[in-house]
Amino acid sequence: MGLLGVGGMGSAYCKMIKVAKKSKKVLLLCIRGEQSQCRRKLKELTKDGAIRKIARTLCVDPWYLSQAYYDSSVWRTT
Repeated sequence: MGLLGVGGMGSAYCKMIKVAKKSKKVLLLCIRGEQSQCRRKLKELTKDGAIRKIARTLCVDPWYLSQAYYDSSVWRTT
C-alpha cells in the first residue's frame, strides 16, 4: 500500500479520506498543535469509522521557550 501525504486538515478532509480509500493509499495528516478543532474532528472520524486505524502519531514542538520558562515551575521539563 502506498502513501498519500496531506499537510494539514481543512474542509476537504472527507474528500481526502475518499481519495485515499479509493486509491488504496495510506492517508498521512499533519495537524498543527493550535488547530484543536482539527484534532477533535480527527477523533470523531476515527470513532465513527471513517478512519479505521491510526498507525502512528508524532508530536514535535518547534516553539522556543526560554530557560526562565522552565525555571518558573518544577513540572516544566526539557
